[in-house]
Amino acid sequence: METEYELICKGSVETGRGMVLANWGSARLYASSESLIIKEAILGCLEFTPSQVEGFSVVGVVPFLTQGVKIHHLVSGYPSTIVFKAFKKADDVIRQIHQAGFKCNGKETIECIECGATLPEHKSQCPKCGWSYTGGSSETY
Repeated sequence: METEYELICKGSVETGRGMVLANWGSARLYASSESLIIKEAILGCLEFTPSQVEGFSVVGVVPFLTQGVKIHHLVSGYPSTIVFKAFKKADDVIRQIHQAGFKCNGKETIECIECGATLPEHKSQCPKCGWSYTGGSSETY
């Protein structure tokens, strides 16, 4: 049976030091329980299994404009830095990836961009410094 992938969003891909590899909307991010896929004209298709992804973090500070989802991965043939940017909040993108069933190393992992601590599953507030992806109190997602 073929795996069904959910289109999470359209956006752009950055590698290295802010090198944008796709015009806005030309890159696609797909997810399922078995893999995370980025399709883009220059990079082609980057596919990650859960065991190849250590986690996600939000990079940038302004939602919708400069925020992106950094994919912390273990694939030696891919650029070491891969950031997917979309016209939606980065934490919403991460939430949708998890809702599609993709779990990093078999679990959900999100790093706090303020202090680098790992957030507990289904929480948006950092237990170490109190920073929150939602800007308020801890929420379940």
